[in-house]
Amino acid sequence: MLTAAAGALTVHDIAVGAGYYFLPPALTDALSSEWISFAIPVLILAYIALNAKRGALRRFLKLTALSAFVFGVLYVISLIKGSYLSMYINDSVLSLINSGFYNGLLHWLTVYLVLSCSCIAVFDTFAAFADMRSESEALKLKSKMILDSCRAAEKSLSETAQLRHDFRKYLTALNLMCKNKRFDELRATLDKLCDNMSEMTRTSFTENFVINSLLRSAAAAAAEKNIKFSAKAAVPKQLDIPDDDLCVFIMNLTDNAIEACEKVTDKEKRYITFNAELEDGYLAVTCSNSYDGKINEGFATRKSSAELHGLGIKQMRAIAKKYGGTLNISRIADSFTVSCVLKTNAQRRP
Repeated sequence: MLTAAAGALTVHDIAVGAGYYFLPPALTDALSSEWISFAIPVLILAYIALNAKRGALRRFLKLTALSAFVFGVLYVISLIKGSYLSMYINDSVLSLINSGFYNGLLHWLTVYLVLSCSCIAVFDTFAAFADMRSESEALKLKSKMILDSCRAAEKSLSETAQLRHDFRKYLTALNLMCKNKRFDELRATLDKLCDNMSEMTRTSFTENFVINSLLRSAAAAAAEKNIKFSAKAAVPKQLDIPDDDLCVFIMNLTDNAIEACEKVTDKEKRYITFNAELEDGYLAVTCSNSYDGKINEGFATRKSSAELHGLGIKQMRAIAKKYGGTLNISRIADSFTVSCVLKTNAQRRP
């Protein structure tokens, strides 16, 4: 519809200005008809109405208000200084009044409608591509979360099987120690067994499946890179924030922290501390980690794929804004902290 209006405007102007030079008189008369002049703005207004739900009307009104304000300011400045712009506008208005003000005004109004709606259409197109790209990245992150969760479950099953095998050996050894009255060795072996059991059972951080899966995945990745990982998540099983947003936000947050810790040369100083807590309808998330002191784009990370890293940061900021929060970043010595408070859907309801 917008393309048809722009094409009709172009053809109509050419037909009016130079149609008699290269077109048959009948065709020239048809293309330069006043009905086309009326039809073009009708098409534009119909385009705006049909796309009103997608924000076209709101953006058109904002653009019109901004254009009118800028035009008015420039006109007043030109009028005060007596420069060419105000004189040209005044002469043009008088000329339109003398030669047919209504037709001239309709023409320029049509030109403005076509140009402004074209700008809006271009903006909407780029915005749609950006949304598609963001959704694609979110799906990749969710797929990664599912894959990591499956790997973590497989590893947990393997460790459980190994623990059962070792447990039989421990029982045999404990039985022999007890029969031979080697109680000191018995006590030491029991302490070691309790420590191993405590470490093996630390597979759940919270009742919330999504957050727990993400933290388990982050803990496994941190362990592979010699990073001390600790997490607390006082979050209920059902959280009134969509899983997709949680996945994108927390996965980007923990991935950035892990990647930053990798840059710390002293492995003893590598650590990540994650905390999440829900209180009065607000989800507070804080993640602290060690880093080497070098910052890129506001985060302690320098990923090889700068484009994807930048997209991850934008996604986190967008999610924070969506839930009424801001991404807060602080640095103290070799410690880097990112925190955010998100309003849940329940809190945002009137």
